[in-house]
Amino acid sequence: MANLLHVKNLSQHVYVHKGWLSRQRFAAIDDISFELNMGESLAIIGESGSGKSSLAKVLAGINKPSNGDIFVNGEALKFGDYTRRCRLIRMIFQDPNSSLNPRSNIGRILSAPLILNTALSQQEQQQKVIATLKLVGLLEEHAEFFPSMLSSGQKQRIAVARALILSPKIIVIDESIAALDVSVRAQIINLLLELQQRFAISYIFVSNDLGLVRHFSDKVLVMQQGKAVEFKHTEEFFTQPEHELSQRLINAYQNAFRK
Repeated sequence: MANLLHVKNLSQHVYVHKGWLSRQRFAAIDDISFELNMGESLAIIGESGSGKSSLAKVLAGINKPSNGDIFVNGEALKFGDYTRRCRLIRMIFQDPNSSLNPRSNIGRILSAPLILNTALSQQEQQQKVIATLKLVGLLEEHAEFFPSMLSSGQKQRIAVARALILSPKIIVIDESIAALDVSVRAQIINLLLELQQRFAISYIFVSNDLGLVRHFSDKVLVMQQGKAVEFKHTEEFFTQPEHELSQRLINAYQNAFRK
């Protein structure tokens, strides 16, 4: 597999107010490095407040890193270069109910990235929207629907379509699968795997569901207090966890699985 993503010494420092006049700096993510190959999936796991979502948002270009570099295909990504980054890395947010504009129909929602980041004509945009809807298992007619007219599973498919429409190399998924019921979640996971096989997309996903991690990921990055404390291939992570947090998470997963 070809190396696609190289994250080097990535940090994000944030400030928290302490009292009226003082504020304290701490690292939401602290000196994180890893690599991901084309067509691979990376799971980011850890306890609440460990920095998982912070890392996801920095990778997607939503938040600015304080230090470090992100390379895709050997080229550094600069914060604020949204047109270039959107063609390489896209994000699926936690809740489609809040990330899909209720006042816009699906066609306009999916056209927005094309208007902002491509030179496609209006007719070409419409063709791309229809083709992408079909890719995620929806119909051409869904372009006229509003988010309130869709089921939770259909909304999640629209979120996938919006991330997919610019043909990115990497899609970041921030716990967006966790809230779905079991049957819908299985459908979305199968859809993501089909898209990965077809287009060699790499996924980076935040999750606390180790069953999903084991099924869906090739590599696992464990975070604690902003730091990456373990980074391994998935099967090695589950069979030979080294860090105390990894062992604790796996034990909790195995105990729940036995019940």
